[in-house]
Parts: sequence; C-alpha cells; structure tokens
Amino acid sequence: MSPILAYLQSRESHLIRKKGRELVVMAAAICVGIVAVSTVIMPGRFFHSSSCSGCPSGLFGKSLFKRVRNLSEFYSVNVTHNTSSAEDIVTNGLAQQRPGYHPVQNVRVFYNVYASAGKASVAEGIAKEQMAQLRPEHQVFVRSIGVRVNVQNSTLLAHDKTGGELGTLELLWQYCRNNTKDTVVYIHNKGSFHPSPDNTKMRRFLTRGALSRECANMPPYCNVCSSRMSPFPHPHTSGNMWAARCSYVAKLWKPMNFDTKMTGIWAGVGTIDSCVGWGRYAAEHWVHSHPSVRPCDLSIDDRYVWDYAFVPPADFEINLQPFPRYHPKKYVMKDHPCKREQNIHESLNIRVKEYQSLYGQTPAASWWGWKFYNDSERV
Repeated sequence: MSPILAYLQSRESHLIRKKGRELVVMAAAICVGIVAVSTVIMPGRFFHSSSCSGCPSGLFGKSLFKRVRNLSEFYSVNVTHNTSSAEDIVTNGLAQQRPGYHPVQNVRVFYNVYASAGKASVAEGIAKEQMAQLRPEHQVFVRSIGVRVNVQNSTLLAHDKTGGELGTLELLWQYCRNNTKDTVVYIHNKGSFHPSPDNTKMRRFLTRGALSRECANMPPYCNVCSSRMSPFPHPHTSGNMWAARCSYVAKLWKPMNFDTKMTGIWAGVGTIDSCVGWGRYAAEHWVHSHPSVRPCDLSIDDRYVWDYAFVPPADFEINLQPFPRYHPKKYVMKDHPCKREQNIHESLNIRVKEYQSLYGQTPAASWWGWKFYNDSERV
C-alpha cells in the first residue's frame, strides 16, 4: 500500500470516528427522551425494571441502550449506565464488530513505583493518573522502591529501599513461568525521579498503550504490544511500558541476570550501553530480546519512532499493527550517536550474534527481522 493511500485510509477512519461520536451523543439523548416519555405514558409496556436491576428493559429500553453502548464502544466514547450487565453489553458489541474477538478475563499489571523522600506527593499523583486508565480486566500488583506510597486498588508484592526496574520485571517473569496462558502488563511511574514535561508526555503516551483494550486483547500474531516499538538502536519500546503474553515472557532470560549477560556480550567491544541495551538500558531491551518476539504497536503518528522527539499526545489515535509498521529508513535517526547500530547490515549482524549468545538460537523464518532487513533494500 502506498503511503498516500495509507494516510487517506487512516484519515477516513479518524473522520468516521469523529462523526460516530456525534451520533452516539444523539442516540444517548434520544434514549433518555424515550425513557422519560414512555415511563409517564405506558410504564408497564415499555419498561420492566424487574428484568434488569437498575436498567431499562421491555420493548424499547434495553434494546436501545444496547445499541447506544455498542456504538459508544465502536467510536471510543464512554457512555455509562448503572447496570450489572454493562460489561456483557460491551462484550457482545465487540463480538459483533470484530469476529473472533474473545476478551481476556484478567490481565495482571506489574507496577514499578519509585518515590524519594522529598517527592512522595509527586509519585502519588502519577499513580492516581495511571490508575485512572485501568480497565475492568486489570489487576494491579505493586513493587515499591524508596518511600512507600499509597496506590489504590492494588496489591503490594514487595517493598525495597533501593532497586530498579529489573527487580519488578523479575516478579513478572516468575509469574509468567507459572501462568503461561496469561497476559501481563508492565508499567512504571516514569517522571517520579526526574519530573519534567518530556517525562510526563512520554509516560502518558506509553501508559495509554500498555493499558489499552487493544493490547489486552492482542491478536495471535502479537506477543508483545506497546504504543511504539522500534528496532533501533536495539529492539525496544522507549520508556519501557508494554503488554505481553506469558507464553513468550517465560522464554526470556531471568531479568536479574540479564544485564550481566548483556554486559558480557557487548561491554568489551566498544559499544555504548544505550546503543545495544546493557547497563541501565537492559530493562528497556529485555522484553524484545528473544528471536521469537512478535511485536505490535499502536500509534499511527509516523513522526515518532523512538527516543523523546515528537512523542504523540496522550489521546493519540490507536491502530494496532504488527511490526514493522514503516520502511526501515523511517526508523533511522541520523543525528543520534548510535550510528553503527542503525546501519542496516551492522544491525542485522548484531541481532543474530546477540540471539545466539543469549539463547543459542538463530531466528526462524517467521522472525520480524527478515522482512524488515529485506525491505531495507527497497527504496
């Protein structure tokens, strides 16, 4: 598909959703009007409250409300109603709109929460912001570091005075080894150590993707899902928040040993830690480090590929696609110091060497890299 056609299709989808939101508001208004009028005129025929605790039913009420809720889900509009069957309504609507849709029942969210003595209120504010994006299927498990902060609707797994992300990833990895059929999410309160506009924007962009419905219900051709995945300078999601299938996570190196292993591979050959994913960047590289990874990402904004330049806003438009979303040259940042790792041929050699060193494996024919690097030969 040509870039122009892809743009037109994405633009058309955006306009359809915009128009759809207007239709949902109109439908909701009509629904409320019918409820008010028919309750006065013919309450016995039109509504039978005993059949649905807290919600209208009968000839018009329940059917019409279902249509409004289905429209609202399709056009990403929140229409609430005090009814015990609201989740069933949403599920049924999605099943009609997306054949083969089977919503997950529970998704464990492993939340790395850091707070320093002087910035506990900052950490608590970030936690409230991120927890507000939880979906009904999310169950949050916290590993806190530094000063304890209150994270509502969560379970505390561990508290450490010092530590980093790899310790929380270790808990996630241990869980996945015993629950290979599950899906998990990893997020952290980015910006609690260094509050800044850039960190705030990145955190909101990443959190929305990791906690999205699309990532929670990622299709079979994905096993890791995030707002944006990049192959350069090493396979990663800048900022490190994502959802993943436990069946894939269980194959990965033990997180607490991963940095040592990566350092042993690359530290002695003149590489920069941020360019290959060792040292403090090991946690960011870990989830994409296995040759069987099948990444998908969500953002359609082609200005943003990795790092902090052009990070999309928190309400970015979502369209899940398997990696690679773009031509290889789109991911290259010419002014970035990791030049060797962005060279197509060098990058391929690095990936193959690392897979063999870490896992003793050569990528299979289905590996994302074969298509990606082959596409680099095309203009």
